[in-house]
Amino acid sequence: MNDNVSLALGGGQRSGLGGLPQRLVQDGVVEEAAMLEALNAARERKIGIVTMLVTSIVTMLIFRSRAAFSASSMAASSTTPS
Repeated sequence: MNDNVSLALGGGQRSGLGGLPQRLVQDGVVEEAAMLEALNAARERKIGIVTMLVTSIVTMLIFRSRAAFSASSMAASSTTPS
């Protein structure tokens, strides 16, 4: 794609992203800086970007679930009569 076509399509920035990572950034799902970090981490671990993103999401969900469980357990124990 030449520069004129790229600019006309709103792709004036050259971040080095392509495919799914570029689409996720364009759609506002992920910030470009975060995607670049994820791509670097995936390269370092020698895994694909989809695997990296899914692993990150699952890890985040596990931590949130544990935090919610811990908070609900603490709330339940503080309301239990002695």
